[in-house]
Amino acid sequence: MITDHLSFFTRINIGKRGDLERIANTQYLFPLIGFFIGFSLYFVYLFLDVLGTPFELKSIYLILFLYYFTGILHLDGLSDLFDGLAKSGSSKEKYEVMKDSSLGMGGTTAAFILIFLLFSSLITIFRHQINLTSIYGVVSIPKIELFLCFVLVEVTAKFSMNTLIVISDPINEGLGSYFIDKMQVKHYIYSIIITFIIIGFLNPYMYLVVILSQLSPIIIYKLSKRYFNGINGDIMGATNEITRVFSLNLFIWIFVLS
Repeated sequence: MITDHLSFFTRINIGKRGDLERIANTQYLFPLIGFFIGFSLYFVYLFLDVLGTPFELKSIYLILFLYYFTGILHLDGLSDLFDGLAKSGSSKEKYEVMKDSSLGMGGTTAAFILIFLLFSSLITIFRHQINLTSIYGVVSIPKIELFLCFVLVEVTAKFSMNTLIVISDPINEGLGSYFIDKMQVKHYIYSIIITFIIIGFLNPYMYLVVILSQLSPIIIYKLSKRYFNGINGDIMGATNEITRVFSLNLFIWIFVLS
């Protein structure tokens, strides 16, 4: 099961590409994929740190690795969403623009702002002391605060997709409707349990970020319901991207600048 998710969300292909039905039936495993992505980012950071890479270049290389490793499918969804939101007119007209493969000004601007926020947030973290130094004060890991940060934001981003799916209605038939149809309340409960086990094991103080970050999928759901009458795969991907940056900024305000 987990190999299907890895093939779907990353460039790691173990055998054939992930089976969509198995992925949809086990979508509560999304947070585990977030843990794996965060763990990978941490090791790339350690490698760059050993090389003595400056903060600015570390941020750029980590962002490049992130989008190389996971692909730009979610970022493309973000661009499509904001192209649709930027269009004036009815829900149907907005949806048609969102499904258009060409990149508009709204999508370009949104993608630029998001990457700029991600870059600025990483530099802020690298330049400041983080008030999280260990797992229950017992485990010693190099740059543990960065490990906690990367895992937290990626687990939270994937968990937010589960939150969006469980509260939303589909716009029409497609990838979004497929995941919504397969989502059951028990699946979302499993997702909550997995997320809280991962975060609780790392540092229970970070539960606050997980909880507050779920405002992101709720707001996106409200906007999507108002302007598109539902969600689709693009909006699911956009939720992942927006929640990543939102939770990263929550982490900064709670554990870095406090």
